[in-house]
Amino acid sequence: QEVVDFASYGFEVVGESTNGLEAVQACERLEPDLVVTDIRMPLMNGLALCKSIHEQFPSIYTVVLTSYADFTYAQEAIKQGVSDYLLKPISQEDLESALIRIRLELQKTLQLEEDPSQFGKDAEEIVEQLALYLRSNYMQDIDFSTLCADLGFSSAYLSRLFQKFKQETPLKYLTAIRIHEAQHLLAN
Repeated sequence: QEVVDFASYGFEVVGESTNGLEAVQACERLEPDLVVTDIRMPLMNGLALCKSIHEQFPSIYTVVLTSYADFTYAQEAIKQGVSDYLLKPISQEDLESALIRIRLELQKTLQLEEDPSQFGKDAEEIVEQLALYLRSNYMQDIDFSTLCADLGFSSAYLSRLFQKFKQETPLKYLTAIRIHEAQHLLAN
């Protein structure tokens, strides 16, 4: 935090954590828009943190800052849906680019939430299409980040939109479908 002036990019630092478990708990309490993490941390590494955040809070953007240039780390970060993976020492230009891009995505998401007609599709229709897909494919291994990209939306936007109309995240919705179907199979 001392090195980066997040406020100049439109972000307010609302919390800091010394390990991954604290960070997940902080996300529950503080509901941040963005989490910036390193890979190496005690109790839960940064990649596991990103996975946990995207499963529980899909509307939160994540950025990994690390000195590990290992391709497998970068590959795993992409798989976990991180918004950016920046190598230390971080150039001001790369950091600025990442933060500005995320800020613009957040602003676009908020504008679309307020007036979904800007996108040209009815928001409720988008949510119903996603819900239908989840109901039809609940037995499959669904990668929400890839699904959102295939649909042409950010996972943050679709998660917030879904929660607005269904009062739960897409992951909780999918989990409820799976539990219901399992109970139905056990009853028969």
